[in-house]
Amino acid sequence: MNKILVVTGHPYWPQSRANRIILDEITRIAAEKGNDYELSLSYTNITELYPDGRIDVPAEQQKPLAANVVVFQFPVMWFAAPSPVHRYMEEVLTYGFAYGPEGTNLRNKAMLASVTAGGDEASYQPGGKCPVTMDQIMASTAAVASYCLMKWGGYLCSYSAADRSEAELRDHARRLIDTIRGLG
Repeated sequence: MNKILVVTGHPYWPQSRANRIILDEITRIAAEKGNDYELSLSYTNITELYPDGRIDVPAEQQKPLAANVVVFQFPVMWFAAPSPVHRYMEEVLTYGFAYGPEGTNLRNKAMLASVTAGGDEASYQPGGKCPVTMDQIMASTAAVASYCLMKWGGYLCSYSAADRSEAELRDHARRLIDTIRGLG
């Protein structure tokens, strides 16, 4: 059984449409009885749990210990993960816990990113509006996985997220779950 921890940190969570629909669908799939997915889901919404920005580090460090897959769900903002996700990584994935000689707690767990982007896919290609590709944007998240001795499972992106239908965003969640299942 896959035990999944989804960490989300949307700085404008109340206005989020795409990320909310994706998370709602992941939650719905996990709650289905008799589904083929065999998964257990927990999630932490950094923005809702810690509106003052003060993360309960001991509590948050317990969550990935109980999971074998950690998914970071976020909108790409300024060519990176938004500040709440960075703050989580900086404060929770610490020396001695996630990296360093004694920091092996996350070894061999899988990490994936499930992201939304405002621009279309062509914008994130050489010659597009954005100065970098989505692969380049996601390289820092992949590096975090590697540094924490985790297996990088890649990323899924819904481009032009604001223009996507609810059905397309729910499909993103199903593709994410299928990707997790394919990890083994």
